[in-house]
Amino acid sequence: SIRDGYEIYSLRDDKNEPHATFEVSRKNKDILQIKGKGNGSIHPKYIHRVLAFLKELGMDIRTSEMMNLGYYHIDKMHVSFAKKHVGKTEKLIELNNEYYLV
Repeated sequence: SIRDGYEIYSLRDDKNEPHATFEVSRKNKDILQIKGKGNGSIHPKYIHRVLAFLKELGMDIRTSEMMNLGYYHIDKMHVSFAKKHVGKTEKLIELNNEYYLV
């Protein structure tokens, strides 16, 4: 879908139910927003599909939008602390030279 210089993508399942919506600027291919169902966070089982799709388009996600994918930004000065205190169900990862807690 295209409107006013923006492209809107929707990730849908086999039943055509929406699970994620992306708004992308056509001019510079910046991701303006990513939202899950009902403008909430995206369900974890769809995150890898979302990241693969965006990578295929050659796009990076702004740090502020990563929270909608369930990734919480960790400032570089706090990475060593985070590594020592990551819970058993959490994971610290690096994406595009930034650190996130998942």
